[in-house]
Amino acid sequence: MTTYGGRRTLRYDAADGPVPMTSDAQGSNTFGVLLQRLRLEAGFSQEELAERAGLSRRGIADLERGARRSPRPSTVRRLSLGLGLDEGGRATLLAGARPNVHSGVTDTAGPPSLPVSSGPLVGRERELAEVRRLLGSTRLLTLTGAGGSGKTRLALEAARASADAYPDGTVLVLLASLTDAHMVAPAIANALGVRERAGVSVREVLAAYLRPRRMLLLLDNFEHLLDASQLVADLLATCPHLAVLATSREALRVHEEQEFPVLPLALPAEGDVSIPALRRCGSVQLFARRAAQACAAFAVTPDNARAVAAICARLDGLPLALELAAAWLKVLTPELLLWRLDRRLPLLAGGARDLPERQRTLRATIAWSDDLLDASDRCLFQRLAVGSGGCTLEAAETLGASVASPDRPVLKALAALVDKNLLQRQGDAGAEPRFTMLETIREYALEQLWASGELDQARQMHAAYYLTWLATADPRRSPTPTGGWVRRLDLEYDNLREAVRWCLDHRAISLVADAGTALTRYGIFRGHLREMRQWWEHALEQSVGAQPSVWPTVGFLLAMVLFLQGEPARVRPLLTESLARFRRQGDRRGTAHALLQLAYAELVDGNMTHEAVVPLLREAEGLFRELGQHEDVAWTLLGLGNAAQLQGDPAKAESLYLQAFAVVHGVRQPATIAQALAIEGVLGLVLASLGAAALERGDLDLADARLREGALQSARLSDLTSLGTCAVVLAGVALGRTRWARAARLLGAAEGLCTGVDSDLLPPYRTVYERVCTELERHLDEQAFASMRARASRLRPAAVVAYALGADDALQVEDPLEGLTPREREVARLAASGLRNREIARTLVITEGTARVHVEHVLAKLDLGSRAQLAAWAVEHGLLRNMSDGTTNGIW
Repeated sequence: MTTYGGRRTLRYDAADGPVPMTSDAQGSNTFGVLLQRLRLEAGFSQEELAERAGLSRRGIADLERGARRSPRPSTVRRLSLGLGLDEGGRATLLAGARPNVHSGVTDTAGPPSLPVSSGPLVGRERELAEVRRLLGSTRLLTLTGAGGSGKTRLALEAARASADAYPDGTVLVLLASLTDAHMVAPAIANALGVRERAGVSVREVLAAYLRPRRMLLLLDNFEHLLDASQLVADLLATCPHLAVLATSREALRVHEEQEFPVLPLALPAEGDVSIPALRRCGSVQLFARRAAQACAAFAVTPDNARAVAAICARLDGLPLALELAAAWLKVLTPELLLWRLDRRLPLLAGGARDLPERQRTLRATIAWSDDLLDASDRCLFQRLAVGSGGCTLEAAETLGASVASPDRPVLKALAALVDKNLLQRQGDAGAEPRFTMLETIREYALEQLWASGELDQARQMHAAYYLTWLATADPRRSPTPTGGWVRRLDLEYDNLREAVRWCLDHRAISLVADAGTALTRYGIFRGHLREMRQWWEHALEQSVGAQPSVWPTVGFLLAMVLFLQGEPARVRPLLTESLARFRRQGDRRGTAHALLQLAYAELVDGNMTHEAVVPLLREAEGLFRELGQHEDVAWTLLGLGNAAQLQGDPAKAESLYLQAFAVVHGVRQPATIAQALAIEGVLGLVLASLGAAALERGDLDLADARLREGALQSARLSDLTSLGTCAVVLAGVALGRTRWARAARLLGAAEGLCTGVDSDLLPPYRTVYERVCTELERHLDEQAFASMRARASRLRPAAVVAYALGADDALQVEDPLEGLTPREREVARLAASGLRNREIARTLVITEGTARVHVEHVLAKLDLGSRAQLAAWAVEHGLLRNMSDGTTNGIW
């Protein structure tokens, strides 16, 4: 034991001898230190642990001394079993295996993590264990049950508890706000961070992305989108490692589906109201916990036990009903609560006769809570139900202004709704509050609003507020939202979607058109192109004749989407006609936008000469400068730079890019949300262009610096196309430094981010991409190149950024055969090549029995079930020997 900086530390080397270890070294090898401590506490040598875990002694030694600091989940599982750890120990070991890469970027563009648990799952221990067991034996598990039965909560907890089984992540896809089964595929793609590709269906893009991944999709609230069940079946059929956990009020009815009914919580046994018995009852546990949260002094006692048991029975053990009722213990005793339930439930159980009894009871419970609101609170409650995805305080006050009064302002009404659990406040204490409504409660409120005859008026007010806000809100009058305006619109997109639908249904096209630029820019960032196309196609049809002044705006917006979807045949006529109409109307802003978009379309299509493109961009630049739209000036300068670069004038291109960079930084306070979105979006591409220009003239250091900054900016915005562009040009930098492997991995990462790089990249960057591909094909073995690209294409954006910033270990490109002995590697290669045990034995001069044992060990260590799976796995990872020329990629 030695003292370093006041701390006494020990570590053990590969021979288990004590060697001093500094605090810094210890902190950088957290997993190794933890593993070593657990091994020594268990009394095992490295050889003994290796044998028990089915790993190599060298692998154990490398982990403990920090040569490998991020083992795969399968390795951690084997170590946990070898050490005989309990659940807590396994969790500790797994946590130590997850390094925190300090890149300054949060992985929010890739598949997001599950929401933070709101606390222990009460009364569902048996169901949780059964769902976890079923997840291990089926690839499609559907939790079915009534609204409010706790399906989502159970699914989330099961997904969290099963996370180790899905090394590529678990992704939650919220479907409640969708109204069309055709939008399920784009919703899944958006949750995964997968972008659409020109000429390729969303289903094909999803299948290509999910096929190599071991991932769990959690599809929440599927019951109203059952026509999309075939999509789930198709993905499962084409993606062998994918699993789906769905929540729905009705089974999906597709092949391989395992249905798990989520029943109400257990009720107290009739006649047994003893405290020990009630404490074991799931419904009483949940009711008591929520009641104690509402009233700290509450507890189940012999005096109130009978009333508590009766309340749980009256509410059929439905979690939502129990939670709503428990909130009233702030003002009522259990006896009074029971009395009111007894009076109200028979009158309010008026749901449809074909609904389950417990669902009719839930509606009665919500109706009872609604009945206790005063008139203004009830009106606000119903008005807020029109929205989707929650609302800000500002939105609530605007939408509720007409029903508020000096004695009952909106803020007081909001507080009352939150207290009664009809609304929930989200966000940290220091964040802007956001108010959300449970879907079941929202459905009830909408029914009441429809019954009153005020539903359409409320929808009109909602649409007018959100689209007017998007078109006219001045960002200078409020703090910049955390994460920027793209992140803010992430929160409001469901509301905006509802607003656009209402306008299209009621031919209010001008309201949509006014917000169209901001809406489309956001949709481009987030990959909502198909939905945007549907909207603008519909709006264009309605604007013919009825609203001709709106036609050029809608036509321009549709052209923007078609441009990104790779349909030039429709883009040019739309833009040409829009430009002509804007000119006739004297609309300078519309004229400038049409000129800019037409120039970009011609640049990409390549049918117009440089001399013809530049005048379009220069005219647009002049108009934008007159209008003070500096963010669009930057876009025109970027286009001019692209044109110069394609003409072989890198010096002029770089000068134009620098001007664009200066213009962007000169805009201190954007005046509209559309302007703020444009500023956030253009900077990443400008930096990528500056990097490409520096690369073109051989200044690798400057190119690298610019591209790193561009990657950071793109990641902050979650702009995968710009991030992919930066990765492509960084691959060119790596190529210039003869770092072939790094170039190959960056190229693969870019392909994974852009999902169709040939059509997504603008011509200057496509040239870099093609040059990198050609050079790497000359310097790398074909299978090794393909393997590195494929593995890097599956990385999440944060890992790509970390690698781009210079963290060479960020990609975690591990030896796929880690844990196999040299002999087992030989056996694996021969078995994957199709040789039988006898042939393997003859080749390696070993007995047939020994060959059989080696093959069994290989399959077990790689988590494979057969030789056929081994062969497919080897091809996927690029590990098979090239039999034609006798070469190998060096891993075998």
